[in-house]
Amino acid sequence: MAVEEPLKKKRRKDDKREVLALCQLSHNYLRVIKSAFCSVVSAGQVTLQPAGPSLAKSVGDIVTVFCQEVGSNNQPTWRDPQTNVISTGGVGGVSVTYISGTNTKLEINPFQESHVGTYTCNSLGSTKSISITAYKKVEFTNAPTEQSFEIYTDARIVCEITSNPSSTYEWKFNGASIPANSKKYTIQEHEYLQVTNISREDDGVYTCQGTVLTGNFDTDSRDITVTVLVPPKIILAPEDFNGTLGKNAQFKCIANGNPQPVYTWEKNNALISYGDRIFIQSGGEVLVINDLRSDDFGSYKCVARVEGLPNRDADHSAILLVFTPPQVQAGTEVTAVENEEVTLKCSVVSGDNSELTWRRFGEDMPLGPQPGSADIEVLSKQNGKLLELKFSSVKRSYNGSYECFAKNAGGEDSEISNLTVNFKPVPDSARNQHEAYTGWIGNPVTLTCYWLANPPAKYFWRIVGQESSNLTAPKFTTSSTNDGASSLTFTPDEPGDFAVYECVAWNTIQLKEMSTPHTVELKSAAPPDAPTVEVIKVSPTEITLQIMEADYDGGLPLTGYNISWKYEFEGNDVTRSAIHDYKDEDVANNEIYIIENLLSAKEYMIAVAAVNDFATGEPSSPEISARTLATSKRLYSVNLVKQKSVQLCYMTMAHSCEN
Repeated sequence: MAVEEPLKKKRRKDDKREVLALCQLSHNYLRVIKSAFCSVVSAGQVTLQPAGPSLAKSVGDIVTVFCQEVGSNNQPTWRDPQTNVISTGGVGGVSVTYISGTNTKLEINPFQESHVGTYTCNSLGSTKSISITAYKKVEFTNAPTEQSFEIYTDARIVCEITSNPSSTYEWKFNGASIPANSKKYTIQEHEYLQVTNISREDDGVYTCQGTVLTGNFDTDSRDITVTVLVPPKIILAPEDFNGTLGKNAQFKCIANGNPQPVYTWEKNNALISYGDRIFIQSGGEVLVINDLRSDDFGSYKCVARVEGLPNRDADHSAILLVFTPPQVQAGTEVTAVENEEVTLKCSVVSGDNSELTWRRFGEDMPLGPQPGSADIEVLSKQNGKLLELKFSSVKRSYNGSYECFAKNAGGEDSEISNLTVNFKPVPDSARNQHEAYTGWIGNPVTLTCYWLANPPAKYFWRIVGQESSNLTAPKFTTSSTNDGASSLTFTPDEPGDFAVYECVAWNTIQLKEMSTPHTVELKSAAPPDAPTVEVIKVSPTEITLQIMEADYDGGLPLTGYNISWKYEFEGNDVTRSAIHDYKDEDVANNEIYIIENLLSAKEYMIAVAAVNDFATGEPSSPEISARTLATSKRLYSVNLVKQKSVQLCYMTMAHSCEN
């Protein structure tokens, strides 16, 4: 045995020399071998992350500690405070995960006070330990999130917190830190913040915050909304009101305070019972009494109070008097024919000392001839109890509503008289802007005319020169709307359909003699003329065209251009074409089109034809000749063939390299 031990040591030294010799080799072939053998030589060392030696965690958190063997390929193991090996399956929330051959993870989830103790990581004689302790986070035992205090009092904002170990105790107001003790603020540790002589400026959000000075220095906070209560003060008081029997009354009361005051209403010092006739609006600021009765007379009081401030109410009273109102009578519907004479009458049925007035558009009409309208006159009769509105020659513009209005000490009354002025049909020039339409055989078309008439007109259509209409179904259909529009819809199927059409209207005011017809022309569509085309730019692969519209578009808006080009290839003509859609945003008479992907040094013949919804027009003539530029740049491709030879390939714009 004594002889074998020196021999073993000698072998280890020899082995080490061989390994070190291998480690000194730097050729790329031996990098993997060097890494493997060199690791055998180094001595292993256990490291922890976090390094410890202690770790404080809150109850309920997840505890994670990594243990890695540095300098060897050994896999470390973990032992609990009772020196038991911790398995990967885990017991009681404590488990180990093998991340790699030399790295393991200790995890405690969730961390409880029973897990407190020292945990050890071992690896072939190398050992590291970490002591894990528990602490209790900040807990708010009494901290209401909403607290209120009367203005100009000393307010104690309660926020009681506990923790283990004891935490810090800080306060913030609207995000800004509050000093521990000052003339305005006093902090009672872990209990409350006192604000001296609190005011509206102190209204806001206070934050109570505690931090445990151990472990992760866990911090928790509680936002407390503080409302500074301000007693109510009435700034707009209800006013005495002279009401009208059967009408409505309102009292308005507005008070300041914080929070916003709530309102109650009393009649003769008794709370009002609200219902369909008597109710409040705008959060109680307005008291509404509809359909006034004689027993509604009395004293009405507004009471404003702020929640949280009992016996600090504000109130104000007003008197409601109920009077008998005037009552008027007028003709509600009056009809007249244009240029005739007509009179509207307004009289007082009840209500003494009533003042009568005619109104239009909310404006009073004075007695006598009206300014700017000499044919309208207001006449007072029967000692002011009858008021006439006389039109000596009624016009269409007088059509509308007129208000008969009466007022006395008891209130007011009014009645509307609607004057309807009938007149024969006349063309509506404001809407008859489309004097001509364009169409073609087989394409449906609709012609429309517009009229003004009262009562509404009836219509028929005919071709100019015909005594009566022969435009009958099923080929022709007519329709009309209440706003005075008449339409004729048909599909032209012969040249005679392209003509001038008359739209004729009549009503009960003009039965025998028809109104002057309104004419609409239907023109036959045609292909557009050829546009003017210029070549403005050429390159080896592109030709840029400028297309200018022709004088005649065929009676229809252009929709685009048909562009074709051809060139000679191996003795034959090759033709290509494309459609260029017309774009509204393009500048008129300045359409730009680029013909792309052309062959270099080629002569191209180009033609352009305009397109509308009816047809494609004749192409521009003569054809435009343009030659693309020659390609001066040669491209070379270098291909590696079996890594031994190089092949050079000359490419042109028309040919590519082959393998």
